[in-house]
Amino acid sequence: MIKLKHLIVEGWNSDIWNSNIEQSDLWNSNIEPSNVWESAAVESSTNKKIKPVVKLFIYNVWKVMDKEDRFSPYQFSLWMDNTTYLERLKEKIVNQLYPNDDDGNYKFFNNDIIPSLEILEQQVYSRMMRKINTQDPLFILKHIVQRKSYEAAKKELFNSQISARDVDIRQISEEEIQQIFERLYRHAMGETFYNSGIDKLPKLSDIKLPSEDTSTTIFIQQFAGFKTEKFPDEVIVWRGTNSPANQIKPGDYVTFDRDYADSYSRGKFRAVVKSKLPSKDLRIYKMDVDTSELIYWPDGHSIKTYTGTIPTFKDFWEMYK
Repeated sequence: MIKLKHLIVEGWNSDIWNSNIEQSDLWNSNIEPSNVWESAAVESSTNKKIKPVVKLFIYNVWKVMDKEDRFSPYQFSLWMDNTTYLERLKEKIVNQLYPNDDDGNYKFFNNDIIPSLEILEQQVYSRMMRKINTQDPLFILKHIVQRKSYEAAKKELFNSQISARDVDIRQISEEEIQQIFERLYRHAMGETFYNSGIDKLPKLSDIKLPSEDTSTTIFIQQFAGFKTEKFPDEVIVWRGTNSPANQIKPGDYVTFDRDYADSYSRGKFRAVVKSKLPSKDLRIYKMDVDTSELIYWPDGHSIKTYTGTIPTFKDFWEMYK
């Protein structure tokens, strides 16, 4: 998996990292979040706030994690028992939230940690959105070239593509740079991509158990559950993007795995966006044991093609540098 580098949580209240907040104060369930952790006082879509004890635990786990991995449920799960202190803290919280519950650890992670990480991540995206001109579809491309030399702009453009590889930018031809620029330009202007074999890909809603195909069986069990025969009518999918302002649109590749989507995020405003989509509108592109790739392709979707003029990347750089 491609790892994200240097994710900066912009606008974060740095005082929390050096605060002398007493841990005992955080056990008070009536404490106001703004008095404990200002950045965590964002309400979720269900109008719920992060529990103070959950914030306490997340904060302590984050201290031993890389910043780039802090919103990853998978990475968080690897670090949450990293020290004896974290183990004891988690045990105390689980016993408080789920007393005498054999599934307490599971519920704590799925019902408290994952939603809380998502709330915190969405708050970071909200800050990013204040810096993005959502009325300008070319904002991200303009940001790539602003206040940069031509060589620096080329490098950032090259690194903004999904298939970026570690190479000396001087080895990349102007023709390849222009191809990358035109593809990103068209996509920014609303063009949707076409997969010539889309009609041959099965719909997510059409696969079900029992199945003679082992891959199908494992795929359904892994991502829909062991006690179901098929996927529900609507599923939550994720997509890595170069801006939190981006929405999943027809023709886009998506996945069930938030961390896998994260590996496709690029740029200063990189983000992982999610959406609940109809299963009948998702075509299965890849179904491995640990990876899912689907294409959002609603019935009746027609290709959108950008027919306007596209400047050369150098001319674009000259205009907005």
